[in-house]
Amino acid sequence: MSGINKAELVEEIVNQTGLTKREFEEALGAITSVMTNALAREEKVTLVDFGTFKVMGRKAGSGANPQITASVFFYFKTMKESKRYNK
Repeated sequence: MSGINKAELVEEIVNQTGLTKREFEEALGAITSVMTNALAREEKVTLVDFGTFKVMGRKAGSGANPQITASVFFYFKTMKESKRYNK
């Protein structure tokens, strides 16, 4: 399975919207900043027609670094309708 990196995402959006690369990179920076700040406050971020992001804590397990007592990770749940695109 192949993916898309940030540079490719920027290029695709610029081509589809007519925004300049700089305009979109500023918008993307603002979006990720707002989302990161909300997640840092342990708020759920829901993007309708896309999915939901939330922070979940996990208790320590038998990991590679025993000095880490807990880990925090982002959980992303796609909306049910988006499965039609994941073929």
